[in-house]
Amino acid sequence: SKVTLNYANYVKYRGDKDPANRSLVMREFWNNMKNFENTFSILQDGAVKNHLFNAKVKKFENCLDAKLFNDNIPREVYTNLIKSVKENLDPLHRYLKLKQKLLKLDKYRYEDIYASAVPSVEKIYTFKESENLIKESMKPLGDEYQSALDEAYKNRWMDIYPNKNKESGAYSGGVFGVHPYVKLNYNGEYESVSTVAHELGHAMHSYFSNKYQPFVTSDYTIFLAEIASTFNENMLMEYMLKNETDDMYKLFILDAYLDQVRGTLYRQTLFADFELAMHEKVEEGKTLTADWLNEKYLSLTREYYGHDKGVTQVDDYIQREWSRIPHFFYNFYVFQYSTGIISSMALAEMVLNGSEKERDAYINMKKSGGKDFSINILKEAGVDMTTKEPYEKAFKRFDYLVSEMEKIMARLNK
Repeated sequence: SKVTLNYANYVKYRGDKDPANRSLVMREFWNNMKNFENTFSILQDGAVKNHLFNAKVKKFENCLDAKLFNDNIPREVYTNLIKSVKENLDPLHRYLKLKQKLLKLDKYRYEDIYASAVPSVEKIYTFKESENLIKESMKPLGDEYQSALDEAYKNRWMDIYPNKNKESGAYSGGVFGVHPYVKLNYNGEYESVSTVAHELGHAMHSYFSNKYQPFVTSDYTIFLAEIASTFNENMLMEYMLKNETDDMYKLFILDAYLDQVRGTLYRQTLFADFELAMHEKVEEGKTLTADWLNEKYLSLTREYYGHDKGVTQVDDYIQREWSRIPHFFYNFYVFQYSTGIISSMALAEMVLNGSEKERDAYINMKKSGGKDFSINILKEAGVDMTTKEPYEKAFKRFDYLVSEMEKIMARLNK
């Protein structure tokens, strides 16, 4: 059948079960983008030059320092993120090679990364069942957190199901003096259960910040915002692995989680690497041309996904993927996705393996709102992003979960 290959359909069909369809969709879409690459390069060049103008007017040496100044984030947090990820690409490459085996492919290509490596397991949870799963998985966070979760469910903070004219997706917004409001489109699949946990992470963060902080310091930064949400997803995943008996379903859960980490930790760091290179190019007085942007993006994508090591074949047409990433206009925004998930992985491990001290330190972070700089609030919770420790914990955990997938796969193949 024929489909109009707009961006929505591109996102829908790039993960098609048929490798030929995946290839067709991605190649057609990105080859067509060549017709517009000069327009996009001019827009991107203008945006970065705007960032540079604002930095210079405010007497900053460069764009990155200007961006990090307001939240007092050391430049080393950004540069160490890129350095640490590049030094720990092996766990990602192990995961991609495992996906190749699960997908039964002779060669793993970049156009295969969105395909689910594990057949979808038919398992549907009622919303009440998802509530029980989430509450059980959050028990290590103590009574106060459980009480807040009860309030969220009993007092209908959530608009749960899809409805006529309702927007897709999910969202959480805090309202000071009232309570957070959560929009969902719950369908009963595990991904949907995980989304509820994610949004409730945001809601609990807002709830505790608003409860324990005055209005002026109740708001927290983007640097902290994605920690509480991905922390909850991590806790849910750990609970499911411990209590689920179906190996195929456990494999499905692990694949979904690791692919999320791939997209959030590795992919967003690739974007951060590319974003820094763009700004440095403009700071040298140069112009961002389509040729330079294409070459730089392709080079980084091949490095991160192991093209030269035979891990993932990244064909030339991928060089134009940068042109559809709106976050590149946001001025050093994407690195916070990576630091957020690294922090949440480290914090989850501390809470699960620690004592009340570690648990209380994490809960106190949620109560802190914006009373101090984010880097200091996170440090008080036990994660110092100026050191290598949280990065090492995250990569070690990722590698361990890949090993768990391999073990389950071996059992299923017997």
